[in-house]
Amino acid sequence: MVSAKPVKHSPIMEALQHLLAGTPGFLTFPGPRRLIIVSDLLQHSDVFSFYRDNDWQVFKASPNFQRIGHNLEGADIRIFQIPRSSHGISRPAMVEDFWVRYFEAQGSRLPIVRRLGDL
Repeated sequence: MVSAKPVKHSPIMEALQHLLAGTPGFLTFPGPRRLIIVSDLLQHSDVFSFYRDNDWQVFKASPNFQRIGHNLEGADIRIFQIPRSSHGISRPAMVEDFWVRYFEAQGSRLPIVRRLGDL
């Protein structure tokens, strides 16, 4: 995965919502729930893109913010972040800030992020 070829889109938010919509047992399970994500976290779609210098405030002010489900209430989020060049992203620090706020808006616990080394 570390040597994957570049693509024109990276709809991480949309893929996550699609996964949750297709896994109703996750949404209704009464016990502990954990979501594990392996990604570079560089969201790039028509809805939101770090490559267009979007940040949390831009997303929150957009009509797309209203489309976020609150379907991760109390879930544990573990993110294994794949290292990628942030070439084309003017403020790389906004990536982590965005995802923390995104998962908070969905009602999850604070995400635990582990960066995977590339050496």
